[in-house]
Amino acid sequence: MEKRHNLGKPANLDKVLGKTRNRVFRVGVELEGGWGALPKGARLLRDGSIHFSDEEIGRGIRNVGELTSPPLAVSEKEAISTLYYPTWMQHSYPQFVNGSCGLHVHMSFKSALTYQRLMTSQFPATVLAYMGRWARNEGLGETHGIWPRLMGKNEYCQHTFYADDQVTRVDKDYDHFRVGNRYSVIVYPWSRHQTVECRLLPMMENCELAIRAVKALLDVTNAFLVVTAKREEAIKGEYRADEEKLSEEKRIIV
Repeated sequence: MEKRHNLGKPANLDKVLGKTRNRVFRVGVELEGGWGALPKGARLLRDGSIHFSDEEIGRGIRNVGELTSPPLAVSEKEAISTLYYPTWMQHSYPQFVNGSCGLHVHMSFKSALTYQRLMTSQFPATVLAYMGRWARNEGLGETHGIWPRLMGKNEYCQHTFYADDQVTRVDKDYDHFRVGNRYSVIVYPWSRHQTVECRLLPMMENCELAIRAVKALLDVTNAFLVVTAKREEAIKGEYRADEEKLSEEKRIIV
């Protein structure tokens, strides 16, 4: 794990992007926005960063906040005991979004080893580089909400790297400017969720585009894990998840 606050140099994923097998176990999606009517059984979380004007409210917004998914399957083939993420997003996507709304993506893995391999400043740098390419290929205009986030001009998506601080934090901190805060482009909330969180994406103007954005992020993550696998060494590690200690022999690829 690196003890640094600036981002590293992006990895080159060109040869493998979109061609690797999936290594993400489950994906979680947080949708921010406004709903005229909520999906059946949905419960919103309050989020002070979401703002709609009186004019927008007048268009039929009745519910404002954040809707959080359960752990979702990454592929249809795995969607046996849990929903496939595009299915949940299509069912749950808000009718109203604006520039104050973020689309946060959590990724979990079958081993702590894989999680640890993403705890490098090169990973957020790579996400920024390749999601920027994705945005250009999608033809997203210069006024689209993704560009301030890609350029480091959004305080909810800072181009900082605080993995060592974030991985042990057990509370949900709301200080945007504290060293080690959780408003990085990539966050490591292991002690709370055992996930890697990406805060780069804004809510998209339609669900289909949002699904493509999540898929692009999953592709980048899988490709990164492939190209950064250079050598293996056996190590022992201990991690604390809630009140239980998980101690395991694992092989770390660095």
